[in-house]
Amino acid sequence: MAESEQKAEEQQPGKIRTWWHPLLVSLLRWQLSSHYQVDEEVSVGKMPLRIDVLLIRKEQGELSEVAKKILAGLVDYLNEFTLLELKSPSDALEFGDFRTFLAYALLYCVQQQSWLEPSKLNLVVVAPRLNQPYRQELALVGVTAKEEQPGIWSLQGGPLPHRMWVLETADLADPNHPLLALFSPQFLQNRLELSAQLRQAGYNEMVVFMAQQIHQFEQRGEEFAVQHLGSKDEMLAVWQDILTSLARDANMKPTWQHLLASLPPEERLEGLSAEERLKGLAPEELERLRQLLQTPKTNGDTSTQG
Repeated sequence: MAESEQKAEEQQPGKIRTWWHPLLVSLLRWQLSSHYQVDEEVSVGKMPLRIDVLLIRKEQGELSEVAKKILAGLVDYLNEFTLLELKSPSDALEFGDFRTFLAYALLYCVQQQSWLEPSKLNLVVVAPRLNQPYRQELALVGVTAKEEQPGIWSLQGGPLPHRMWVLETADLADPNHPLLALFSPQFLQNRLELSAQLRQAGYNEMVVFMAQQIHQFEQRGEEFAVQHLGSKDEMLAVWQDILTSLARDANMKPTWQHLLASLPPEERLEGLSAEERLKGLAPEELERLRQLLQTPKTNGDTSTQG
C-alpha cells in the first residue's frame, strides 16, 4: 500500500467516507437548519466510531412546504433525535452494517443522551438497496423488514429499541423524492436526464446548490480528498454534467455562466477539442488569436531579428 493511501486509511474514523457524505450534510443543513441541528461524523465514545449524520430537533412547528417537498421520503422519519447512515450511490449495504449502526446508536445514547427515551430516537439508513447480505443479518438477529411503500422499509423486532427504516434510493430516484434522487444509482448512471427532470419539476435551486457544494469540495483539494475517499473523477464528472444540464436550459443561463466563471480557465476548457474551444469567437477575436500565434515567442535574449 502506498504511503499516502495508508495515511488516508489511518485517518478514517472507523469507516470509509466519500464526498457524498458531506454533500448530504450540506443539503440537510440547507433545508433543516431552522428546525434541526445537523451534525456530521458524530463521535460515540473514545474509540474512533462515528455516526454519519445526527439530526436534533431544535424548534417545534412545521417545516416549510419547500423543505417537505425536497426531503420527501426522508422528512417523515425524523424524530426529536435522528441518526442517519448513508451508503453512497456506488456503495452497498454489507453483512454487519445493521449491528454496527445499532451499536453506534446505543453508544450515543449511553455517552451523550443516557436518559433519552427510546421513542424519541429514530434510526434511518439511506442506501441504494435493502440487499441480500443485509437481509441475512436481519434474519440472524430476528429483525423483520416490512415494506411500507415502494423503497421504504420499516425494521421491527429483535434487539431494536428504536424505530428504524431503510430508504432505498434506487426506488426513490424520481422528482417526487428530489433529495434522495441525488443519492441514487440512477443519478450516477444518467445525471443529465435526472438533473433535467428535477429542474423541470421546480428544483432548480437544489441542483444549483449541489453544484456549488461540489465546487467548494474540489477547491479544498488534497485536504478534502484525504478525509473523504470518494473518487475525485466521479465528483468532477457530476459537477460537469450538472453544468451541461444547466447550460441546455435558456432560463438557467445566468446561473450556469456564474458557476462556470468560478472555475479556472483551464478547467472550463478541459475535455474540449481545439475546434470546440474556438466556437463562439467573433471574427475579430479569431484574427487576434491568429496574430498571437504568429508572433514569435521570446525568452530573454534568445530571439533573433530578421
